[in-house]
Amino acid sequence: MSRDEELSKYMYGDSDVMRALAGEPVETRDPSHPTVTVTVKEGRNRTEVKKFKRLIICSGPRDAINVYFHSDAHVCYPHSEGVDIPARIIFRLREIANEIFILYDIDKTGMKMANRLAMRFLDLKVIYLPQLLKQIRSPRTGKPCKDAEEYFNHFP
Repeated sequence: MSRDEELSKYMYGDSDVMRALAGEPVETRDPSHPTVTVTVKEGRNRTEVKKFKRLIICSGPRDAINVYFHSDAHVCYPHSEGVDIPARIIFRLREIANEIFILYDIDKTGMKMANRLAMRFLDLKVIYLPQLLKQIRSPRTGKPCKDAEEYFNHFP
């Protein structure tokens, strides 16, 4: 299994991100999810590289779908919220995205994993959902709301 195949099996995301993780050039099929061209310096050389403008690492597929359709960002998520994302994957995400954000649940596990990831990779930006969300009960589960899907349901 090649490095790019391994990355595309560990991380999931929208189709544009999955193609980029598999080694294809960065392209976006949806004009509402832009790309940017950035200049990358490697020693004395400068290269123009196309990247996704924004990429949000979500905690799971339902959150990723909601974030994708409610924002202009591309999305991805690990196979499990409770795992540490390896450095090689963050490095690959940096190659394909200009800005990377973390948006995990506001429960104990989500906050712990988001903060751990942000402390390991200081250039990642963290999006915290409002604590007010916890005061609302999910009609589906009866538990306090905690994730992006529920946020968009209550604060469209």
